[in-house]
Amino acid sequence: MNKKIMIGVGAVVIIAISVGASLYLTGALKEKPAEIIIKEVNRFEDMQYIPLEPDFMVSFGRKARPNAMVLSVKVATTNEDAIVAMNQHMPVIRDKLLMLFGSQNPHEMETKEGKDALRAKTLETIQGVLQERFGEFGIEEVFFTKFVTQ
Repeated sequence: MNKKIMIGVGAVVIIAISVGASLYLTGALKEKPAEIIIKEVNRFEDMQYIPLEPDFMVSFGRKARPNAMVLSVKVATTNEDAIVAMNQHMPVIRDKLLMLFGSQNPHEMETKEGKDALRAKTLETIQGVLQERFGEFGIEEVFFTKFVTQ
């Protein structure tokens, strides 16, 4: 019986040596450099788009051409607290925006440059209110989702 155990142990050792040698020779036992996984950061992943409702309606007067403008405005933010602050101070924001929109040159609102300038002033106005009353700019972008002049 001793002979059978010795043969069995010998066979296991030979198999283990063969497997080890095979792994070594194929490079499976060599240490590989750690793989670096770079995940692209999506800065828009947590972005929320908040509508300022209802739409803004501005009259430029009967003689002006165009004489009226209707705007839908949405703001973008990743700051939950800024959303709460915006809702709290919405009367101030809407007031300042109505004054801004009503003071525009109607002819400039028909050009892309005029609309882009108004979007920048709108962002600046909202951020100004939030900075004053919330302590941060709070929002990152402004979008006009409807822009009608007539």
